[in-house]
Amino acid sequence: MGSKTGIAAVDLFKDRKPGDWLYCTHCQRAYKAGEYREFQGFQLCPYAGCSGDTVLNAWAWERVRGIHPEYPEEPERDVVYPL
Repeated sequence: MGSKTGIAAVDLFKDRKPGDWLYCTHCQRAYKAGEYREFQGFQLCPYAGCSGDTVLNAWAWERVRGIHPEYPEEPERDVVYPL
């Protein structure tokens, strides 16, 4: 994925640990908290080609499962999980 790991500039997920799963509302794929691509000072979804922001467009995986309880407890990388 060519992603970096680190702490988001604005930490809306302060209760999250690196390695917890997050969901990008732009590309509808899951990734681990702390992963991102940096572009012009912004932290974007770690998936190439996605313009989702890791602060504004990330949901906790548990929130997605609240909408779709049939989704796995631990998502797979690079799998699209439609809302």
